Amino acid sequence: GYPDGRCYKLGVIDLPAFYLDFKAYRAGDPNYKSTTRDVKKLVAELQKDKVDGIVLDLRNNGGGSLQEATELTGLFIDQGPTVLVRNSDGRVDVLND
Repeated sequence: GYPDGRCYKLGVIDLPAFYLDFKAYRAGDPNYKSTTRDVKKLVAELQKDKVDGIVLDLRNNGGGSLQEATELTGLFIDQGPTVLVRNSDGRVDVLND
């Protein structure tokens, strides 16, 4: 708890990679696996459990699908830039939610 006696119920989602089943996605499989889909389900479960906040643990995340990293961010913000990509020529591309 906190010094004022308050306690918070937190949900923790450990996310070791940003994954996407590219083959199933390109084939139009409606049940393709992706980070965003899985995290969205976990967030819904945590909301049913009435958590006060959610911690998305990326400490050991080795990277993966940039598309998924961008889409996942959209679960937590309404709009705006989510990723900046610097190309080999120094140009910066901004990816938005």
